[in-house]
Amino acid sequence: MLKTFNLLIEKIFPPCCIICQQENYSFCQQCQNKIDFIYFTPKLPSLQNFKINFLILGFYTPPLSTVIKTYKYRGVYKLAPELAQTLYKHLKFSKNIDFITAIPLHPKKKMQRGFDQTELIAQELAKLINRPYLPILKKNFHTKNLASTTDEKTRKKLTKNMFSLLPNIEIKNKNILLIDDVITSGNTLSTVLKIIYPLKPSSINFCALAHEG
Repeated sequence: MLKTFNLLIEKIFPPCCIICQQENYSFCQQCQNKIDFIYFTPKLPSLQNFKINFLILGFYTPPLSTVIKTYKYRGVYKLAPELAQTLYKHLKFSKNIDFITAIPLHPKKKMQRGFDQTELIAQELAKLINRPYLPILKKNFHTKNLASTTDEKTRKKLTKNMFSLLPNIEIKNKNILLIDDVITSGNTLSTVLKIIYPLKPSSINFCALAHEG
């Protein structure tokens, strides 16, 4: 019943592009083509000791940053499928992936926001590459926005012990695709990798929508 109602609403009020207001698209192709795409792996000192395959769509500049902010902070969760499609269209994913997972929000933050933006994108991407989505991490406490913290020592302190593994997780010899929305210094990812690497996965592929340098 609710699905039928939502379809009716969309027919009466079709979606429009966040950037240019073109109808029938939340993030149209013309605006996607204006993304400042990344064609290299950013050098992040916090990750220099980890072997990881990077897939990052673009820099955290408009129009990509505008769409991400709208998606996260205005609750436009219907952008998740289009953002996943954008990743799938522009990035080359390994065929050896065993499962997809996401760097999660703290449950309290998820409740406040109403959804976990990275989790939704990961679930949509899992459908596109035909692999299962498997949550393996939990966030133990909420921190302020790390992007606004410029001091490296403060970043490391804030991310220490931030995450832990969920019970009964077995990832030995698995090829993992790990998703986040934005990567900045890499300290959050480094914290996660310190948890995952001792379990001896075969490979870790990291994918993000944007890099904020």
